[in-house]
Amino acid sequence: MRVSFIIVCILGLLVGCQNSTTATTQRTKRNINQEWLYLEKPIKDDKEANTNDGWLPINLPHTWNSEDPTDNEAGYRRSASWYKKTLSFEGI
Repeated sequence: MRVSFIIVCILGLLVGCQNSTTATTQRTKRNINQEWLYLEKPIKDDKEANTNDGWLPINLPHTWNSEDPTDNEAGYRRSASWYKKTLSFEGI
């Protein structure tokens, strides 16, 4: 009686393992390059940056100094900027 109980438990574990390894997982591939926000201010504190109302909507790829060659200021911008986007993950 005890031997048959152990065999049933082992078979149950094997079936459970087989079901978990043969289950298919669907993946979704998404492009996250759209709808980012960009802040062109050298703020060092992330809380201050997040509450700033100067965020501009952009898409990636993005070049923060694309207008430097054509503006009236000499040189190019050498300062910090911020990018942010909220991502949501399903099934985690």
